[in-house]
Amino acid sequence: MNKETLDLLQQLAAKLGATAEHLWAALIRQAFISGCVDLVLYAFTGCLIWFTFKTIPKLAKALDDDDRTEAEAVGAIAAIGALLVAVVVFGIGSAVSVSGTITAFSNPEYWALQQILSAIGK
Repeated sequence: MNKETLDLLQQLAAKLGATAEHLWAALIRQAFISGCVDLVLYAFTGCLIWFTFKTIPKLAKALDDDDRTEAEAVGAIAAIGALLVAVVVFGIGSAVSVSGTITAFSNPEYWALQQILSAIGK
């Protein structure tokens, strides 16, 4: 860790009432936790995509049914729309966080440094 980074870390530690060494160690441990939370998000997104593509054909078939009511049709359309919106939102969220997840597992010190710089920059 270079002098500038240490100075930034000490400033942040002073604001939080902790030592720089303690804060750094906590951030290194947090990198693994953050990466695991991201993996859970990816698994949820994958399950949501799978569920969506299993459910949409059934909902579309319900739209073709002649015995359906208007309320059922509106409900099916709303369900399809909600599922597609959820897939897009979670898909974008997952795509945006992939590099952070890789960094958290492969280089936790860099991940911690990014967290410090973003906290001081705010």
